[in-house]
Amino acid sequence: KYYREPDKTPYYLINKKAKEIGMLNSSFANPHGLDDENHYSTAYDMALLTKYAIKNNKFKEIVSTKQKIIKEADNEKYKYLTNHNKLLSMYEWCKGVKTGFTKKSGRCLVSYAEKSGVKLIAITLDAPDDWNDHIGLYEQYFDKYKRYKLIDTNDYICSVNVENAKEKKIKLYNCKAIYLTL
Repeated sequence: KYYREPDKTPYYLINKKAKEIGMLNSSFANPHGLDDENHYSTAYDMALLTKYAIKNNKFKEIVSTKQKIIKEADNEKYKYLTNHNKLLSMYEWCKGVKTGFTKKSGRCLVSYAEKSGVKLIAITLDAPDDWNDHIGLYEQYFDKYKRYKLIDTNDYICSVNVENAKEKKIKLYNCKAIYLTL
């Protein structure tokens, strides 16, 4: 009566999604990230998670917000919420993500920055100077990589023959710009 299938633990769905996006060295055992022997990850897996999460515009809005004032529902009081990610103020290209600390893992930082269309993700684990480490990484790689537009929206691509049609040949145009980062 009280038997629970092993793969139906409370965090089954998040662990399933983690595997789907390629996080093969992670296990989630709680929602807050505090130490638990069954709660672990790697920098690489955190980068995969960040890459997946920043596709969601609401997520990007939340993690990039420096401060938010909210009114309590039951009265006229307000709460002031402040994002502890100092990188949002220290580095103009930073778009946020997540800070963390436990005694076991030390200072951890997951960040995402975007400059001139180039998007970069940095992860540091147990890094006492994480803010400056991330800025240094971003500066190094933003200088190395540039984004180039290969084909613009509505650029003519080619013409193709169409059988059994009123128009024997139609022109094809690109519907969305295509970029390449080199």
